[in-house]
Amino acid sequence: MTQALRNRSTAWIITIVLVVLAILLGGRASLAALRQEALDTFYGGNDGYYSSIEYDLDEIVAASRNLMVVAERYLPENDMMVDTVRKSCDMLEQVSGPRERKAAADKLYSAVDGLGQVLKTQELSDADKTYHDKILAEIESRMGTISNNGYNQAAAEFNAELTRMPAGVLASVTGIKPLELYE
Repeated sequence: MTQALRNRSTAWIITIVLVVLAILLGGRASLAALRQEALDTFYGGNDGYYSSIEYDLDEIVAASRNLMVVAERYLPENDMMVDTVRKSCDMLEQVSGPRERKAAADKLYSAVDGLGQVLKTQELSDADKTYHDKILAEIESRMGTISNNGYNQAAAEFNAELTRMPAGVLASVTGIKPLELYE
């Protein structure tokens, strides 16, 4: 009889351990999928890459570099404003994560705005003035598009889910972290 009780107790313990593991693994997989879905909004957009914050940031860098080309025609070699835009572009390309990307984008936007103001004081050719205006309008438009992207809402909803039971407990036990907001 003792052997039967021990086998039954062992079976119960094994069953309980397996159920707990299944809950943890299943919960982690579900939370990881939800997290990735929200993060994909940043890198892949709601409708694909071309509607993502990442795409708009890449386009802002490209437009900023085009503005530098125009500026280099009119400003002295090694101009500080052009150099600041160049360094800001490089920084935006090197950093990762929504919060760091936002800080770098803001710095680039400020540098581009300053360079744009300086170029307005120069006697640009008609073609360069038109190009200058188009570049600044594109950057402004892309910044507006970014501000309307659904990433922050998706990330905030995911983060809110982590504060609820049982997701919060599962997240802390399985190492699922909240998402950074693009702010």
